[in-house]
Amino acid sequence: MSRLLDRWRGVVISLLGVAAILWLAVDGSLGLYIHPRYFVFTVVMAVIAGVAVIAAFALVPARGDADDEHGHDHEHDHGTGGRSPVRRGLTAAGTLVAVAVAAVVLVVFPPSTLSTTSASTAQLDNATTVSAPSTELLTGTDTATFSVKDWASVLRQGGDFADGRTADLTGFVMASPDSPDLLYVARYVITCCAVDAQPAGVPVYSPGWQDTVQEGAWVHVTGAFSPNPVSASTAAYTLTPTVLEPIDEPSDPYDY
Repeated sequence: MSRLLDRWRGVVISLLGVAAILWLAVDGSLGLYIHPRYFVFTVVMAVIAGVAVIAAFALVPARGDADDEHGHDHEHDHGTGGRSPVRRGLTAAGTLVAVAVAAVVLVVFPPSTLSTTSASTAQLDNATTVSAPSTELLTGTDTATFSVKDWASVLRQGGDFADGRTADLTGFVMASPDSPDLLYVARYVITCCAVDAQPAGVPVYSPGWQDTVQEGAWVHVTGAFSPNPVSASTAAYTLTPTVLEPIDEPSDPYDY
């Protein structure tokens, strides 16, 4: 029994990982973990890994089988490698637990997005995913298509381009530490995968916003940019909303 579990442990866990990746791709949830440009690569590599695991299982003899063949030519007994029944039992139990945990984590638990409540305003200031906007972005482009990341990039460069322009954004709420009248509408920006995600945010001036929306909740906001009336804030411009309303979390919650 122990030998059989040793033989199957790595195979089952590996195939569970492959099955989880393929299921996320079919379900449309793979984007919760990686950038869309890596979808095809990830699925192809998962299939190749699954084939390789099955081939290795079929073609590479187990250690116990090799021991048995070796034992036919000698009188001594390699047996189970000298392991006691108690140790073999513990090994088997550990294997079953490892496989069960992997199955629950990879297959049973539904995919989830990054926590909106764990993002901090300090991350907004230091986010490397928000960089200087390109000339192409600012010239002749319809700003109606600008995302949270695009406007955050514009504002980081001083924000003069934003003055008087309107924005229509969806993101989650982050309270500003500078003033109770300010909040940030933010999104995580993914460069490669969820591990490197960083929040980008647009400051919104809306006294009493706490009566309408909650921190961490998803909101839809429209309005126009104007000079920031809050002197305690370093943001030069803020969005003054004409609409600030709670919404359900979108199916694609990240910027790229």
